[in-house]
Amino acid sequence: MKQQFTLLEIDTDLVFRAFAIITIIFVHARAAIFDSPEKLHVVGGSTLLLLISGFNAGRFQSKKLFEGLSLQIIFRFFRKIIIPYYVVLISYLAWKQEFDWHSLLLISNYYGRFRSFLDPYWFIELLFQILVIFYSLFLIPPFRKAAKKYPWYIGLGLLFFTVLLRLSNITDESIVTIRTPDRLLCIYVFGWCLCFAKTRLQKIVMVFLTLTVFPYLYGIYASYTIWLVLGTLAMMWKPKILMPQLLHTPVTQIGTSTFYIYLTHIIPIHLFVHFTSYHNVTVIILISLVLGILVNKGLTKIKL
Repeated sequence: MKQQFTLLEIDTDLVFRAFAIITIIFVHARAAIFDSPEKLHVVGGSTLLLLISGFNAGRFQSKKLFEGLSLQIIFRFFRKIIIPYYVVLISYLAWKQEFDWHSLLLISNYYGRFRSFLDPYWFIELLFQILVIFYSLFLIPPFRKAAKKYPWYIGLGLLFFTVLLRLSNITDESIVTIRTPDRLLCIYVFGWCLCFAKTRLQKIVMVFLTLTVFPYLYGIYASYTIWLVLGTLAMMWKPKILMPQLLHTPVTQIGTSTFYIYLTHIIPIHLFVHFTSYHNVTVIILISLVLGILVNKGLTKIKL
């Protein structure tokens, strides 16, 4: 029994990934139950996941990027995430007897699929688009060489450019256009910069940017800002935290299965809410988490 309360180290970003995906399921479940969902002040989990994706790109993919293996990384993401998404997508379209070329081309985030089963998958499409854009830069030898030598400074330059891109209003402000790379690439690049902020001065600069850029983009009291500020500061100054083993195991499983939970969570939401009129959000969240974890383990076993 005592062993369950033994304190173990866990990566802070993993904790935030787990917490973010739980709130995402909560928001989507509430939106499915209530035709006009209440403002719950917890939206923004997907934006934090995007920032953490940029952070982890620096941690786990930078070596391959600096070696010019961008296409290999993009293909791996396509194989592990996009192919399972296509299974869900094509199954749904076949069931509905519809043909949606925007979705099949992974560009529906530019058009919107509001209040449909497919609506939440804008995030998967967006992330893939951002990976293609960002990783393709490393196919350019001068850029790759500079990024390898000065990853934080090059990232900072990209951050400046992508924030200006967002503020340039290339696309009109709407629920659709805030889901596109020109608006959200800066969040991913911010995560990259966060990963490579190693010196005290670099971290101070990142704190300044955290406390100015996010409030400016989203508003000082917006839940998006709270998510991003808390996540950024925690990952930078406290990259690991202690957690009882009782919580460590489930949090780790949820955190490492985040994308598969995101891919599958809308299925139990849709089945429970629209087919059985079952509205217990807690149960829906638990089933969604278990389903995503099982899918992750299953796909890992077959080495997809």
